[in-house]
Amino acid sequence: MAKLKEGFETKLEKLQAISTQLESGKLTLDEMLEAFEKGTALYRECNLILEDAEAKVNLIINEVETEPFEIKEEN
Repeated sequence: MAKLKEGFETKLEKLQAISTQLESGKLTLDEMLEAFEKGTALYRECNLILEDAEAKVNLIINEVETEPFEIKEEN
């Protein structure tokens, strides 16, 4: 079965959980390094999703701004 693509919110929750683990001070050095590596990867993935969303919003805004505005006269 194919792995489902995780959404932004799921990735962010995992990143927050990793941050909490790192701040707890209960991990060994090896565990901290592994968690940091996973967190860094999740951060990059979240950042790419946000950049993509920003590009889509900018595209929509540009389309709206370039469409001619029609004034309808009432009789």
